[in-house]
Amino acid sequence: AKLQQRLGLSEAELKKVVLGMPAVLGYSYEKNVEPKLAFLQTELELSNDALRDKAVRFPQLLSYSLEKRYRP
Repeated sequence: AKLQQRLGLSEAELKKVVLGMPAVLGYSYEKNVEPKLAFLQTELELSNDALRDKAVRFPQLLSYSLEKRYRP
């Protein structure tokens, strides 16, 4: 529910994210998902719509390690 609210996902978009990356259901939103979303949005200067589109098209973005993959 928090991921859906944060990204403004429709039910169909949320389903696509979960089917593309089922492990996201087990991730802590506060400790894992939100920090990644915030980092990606800030570093890539993404609008809310652009961030949503990236997460829907490539939900694996949510699985990558913030410390090992995203931050230099």
